Amino acid sequence: MVTVCIHLDNNQSEIQWSFLLSNFRPDEIRLLGEYEPTDKIFRDVKRGLPNKPLIILTPKDGRYMKGDISLSNFTHPEDAVYVFGSDKKHMEPMDGTLVYIPTDSNVEMYSWSAGAVVLWDRRCG
Repeated sequence: MVTVCIHLDNNQSEIQWSFLLSNFRPDEIRLLGEYEPTDKIFRDVKRGLPNKPLIILTPKDGRYMKGDISLSNFTHPEDAVYVFGSDKKHMEPMDGTLVYIPTDSNVEMYSWSAGAVVLWDRRCG
């Protein structure tokens, strides 16, 4: 079972995430934060983190949380919860496997861009 947990913070990120999730459908979508989405893909969404092991996407050299495992060396578990932070606010540190996407720079990705890369990698893996 694949669960995607995201922190939406505005209409723009909702539009990007709804496009992504309509093309890479997870089994469950969870939301963090107070933003109330309007897109139909979020209609039955639950709030909060599920009680399962978390895979947290974070920059390799992030200021608040540093990634430990490169996505290129990561084996996706059968039952996974992928946590993607806000595009505007930093996530609070939390327990979980910290995975980063190897890039040629230290520039952070938008959460929906990281989501696309990770869900594609999971599908191909």
